[in-house]
Amino acid sequence: MVIKKQIWKPDTCQCFLTESYDTDLRTTALDSFTTVCSAHTSIVGDSNRYSTMVADNQRKNLVYGIALKTFTSLLHRQI
Repeated sequence: MVIKKQIWKPDTCQCFLTESYDTDLRTTALDSFTTVCSAHTSIVGDSNRYSTMVADNQRKNLVYGIALKTFTSLLHRQI
């Protein structure tokens, strides 16, 4: 079992957090928030804050994926 520490920041807010990542089980666990953005300061408890932040990020990824499929010609860069 190898546990790695990683600092993670979603691209949907300014929170920074430290996670432990188990390379064998491929699981992550929240260690602590090092910075909490203004949108997430009102959420009580790190686990609730973490869940909300991850849900926000996943929702953004879903919308982005749909937008890429729907508006492909508008969203791809011309080089």
